[in-house]
Amino acid sequence: MTNEEIIEHFQYEIDMLISSYIYRPPANNQFLINVKIESFAIHFRCLYEFLFEKNNRSDDIKLRDFVESESYKKWIALRGDELPRMKALYERAHKEIAHLTTKRKAGTEDLEKPWPQEYVFNYLIALLLELKNLSKEELKGAFASIKKAD
Repeated sequence: MTNEEIIEHFQYEIDMLISSYIYRPPANNQFLINVKIESFAIHFRCLYEFLFEKNNRSDDIKLRDFVESESYKKWIALRGDELPRMKALYERAHKEIAHLTTKRKAGTEDLEKPWPQEYVFNYLIALLLELKNLSKEELKGAFASIKKAD
């Protein structure tokens, strides 16, 4: 896969996170509400894995390939450790959206069930904007859609 193709996929993940965040389905259409939540969660999961380098499979795209080594060290310092709430939401997306598991939340009465999309979105966008300042020139264009969401 070329760098251009990788950047295209990265841009897609950003675009889909933004689009699924701003999309407002009709309140009476549970199917479209679920589509919005699931889309948001899966694209959050993908970007979170990239930003925190959660997986080390041989075919996973690594952030460090798009940031100079000194800038990568700055990125790690700026990004900091995983926040417990974000780590829990990542695990939730992993378990509830990507897998059929006994850890899935049931029903609609659980106060923990609604996804805190605003919190997740703001956190990821802040991280992505920090990354934009540190990334190699070839990656900078992938952040174009963030400006549209401002």
